[in-house]
Amino acid sequence: MSIGERKIITKELETRCRSLMNRYPDFHSALIPALWLVQNEFGHVSTEAMEELADIFKIPPGHVESVLSFYTMLHNRPVGKHLIQVCRSISCMLNGSDELLAEIENYLGVKAGETTSDGVFTLLTAECIGACGGAPVLQLDYDYHENMDWDKTKLLLERVRNETLSGTERNK
Repeated sequence: MSIGERKIITKELETRCRSLMNRYPDFHSALIPALWLVQNEFGHVSTEAMEELADIFKIPPGHVESVLSFYTMLHNRPVGKHLIQVCRSISCMLNGSDELLAEIENYLGVKAGETTSDGVFTLLTAECIGACGGAPVLQLDYDYHENMDWDKTKLLLERVRNETLSGTERNK
């Protein structure tokens, strides 16, 4: 596939990816930053974009997909404006993360892996967020919230939804 045939990755974005490749002794190390660039441009990394990155990097598309699926900060489908990740590690589970997840699912009207109909939240689970001392933990966008219970979580979600829908969100 030549640059002219690309449907997702523009010439400018390809140039930025190639520039990243030149920064590393082994250009394959630039794959994660390139995935991040694509996600920042489109909100997620589609199958087509994965295939085009594979072509740019001269690697199998399955390798791009395996890297994309390994990292929780990378997404292969559109996500809501805010990303909620509930930790399901043993520490969090023993401290109520399963119950917290069920409450969030009920409140938002979605299951883990889904996005609310208003596009405000996508709810995911994570196997370990790395904050076991504050279990149960959830991550909202890139902010950790430790020692969460349903009351604290509901207040947090209400505040974020209200700020998002009213347009008063603070720049992060």
